[in-house]
Amino acid sequence: MFNMINELFHSYGYESKRIDGGSLFFLKNSNKKVAFWLIIQEAYLDSILQNQAELFNACKKVCHDDDFDKNVSMLLLWDTGGKLNLNEMKQKIIKIEEDPYFFKKYVLYYSQIEYENLISQTGAGSFIDYLKTQIVRPETFAYYKQNSVNQNWQSLLYRIVIKVPFIDIDIKVSKGLASLSENNKRELQKANLLDLNNKLCDILNATQINDIEPIDLLKKLMPAFGEKPNGN
Repeated sequence: MFNMINELFHSYGYESKRIDGGSLFFLKNSNKKVAFWLIIQEAYLDSILQNQAELFNACKKVCHDDDFDKNVSMLLLWDTGGKLNLNEMKQKIIKIEEDPYFFKKYVLYYSQIEYENLISQTGAGSFIDYLKTQIVRPETFAYYKQNSVNQNWQSLLYRIVIKVPFIDIDIKVSKGLASLSENNKRELQKANLLDLNNKLCDILNATQINDIEPIDLLKKLMPAFGEKPNGN
């Protein structure tokens, strides 16, 4: 699994450096900001939080970029062994992903049987090409929806796409069906909310959401509703 995810990051132009315990990936975007991802594989999730300071310092030894501290994410590959129930897994994952220290964390869980079945489906071809093709196939998504709590390669495929947010999916609109964004736009127009929606989007796009307190965000949004902040 570790090699598969490494291949995925490299296919999107990320460069990497090895550290003790994983790989540190980095990619400079069009704004000359650098995105950093630490990829690690772990069978025992409970040890991650107590070891994250050590992992962070290991990354700092090979990376001296000023953007690192505020722009580093961790993708944790967790082999569950296929023995844990879904509720138990969710509790463990929530504890990790909601921890605010050192890294923004994503847990990609899988079982060995899911991974092996996905590899067998891919065959000798490119995993990246296979992922992009399969993820938009109606029959693949239909099977996933009906069996999402079971161990199968379809579920693992969608988990990868969910946990690796930069994967671009070429979704073509079927004949006679409007895209989700077009449907949303039409519903907003019916309710006379399109102008309000555009104002809110403009405000949010100009705001660093992660760096603002909820009350301050509310004050920024109030003008879109035709209200003025009262300063309290």
